[in-house]
Amino acid sequence: MSRREVPLKKGCTQIDRVVVGYDRPLETFFAQAIAIDADGEDVTVIWQGTYPGELPTPRS
Repeated sequence: MSRREVPLKKGCTQIDRVVVGYDRPLETFFAQAIAIDADGEDVTVIWQGTYPGELPTPRS
């Protein structure tokens, strides 16, 4: 699996980090948006590309 963190624009307060990549066994690209809750724990706000072939291209 390849996985890269995408730099966020300054002033983005709701999302802490964005991660994109490709999951070879599932044959899908994926994207995650992660925020930090009040306790300092990671909370996944968006997670696309969790099913086989769900996002076959980066533009999906």
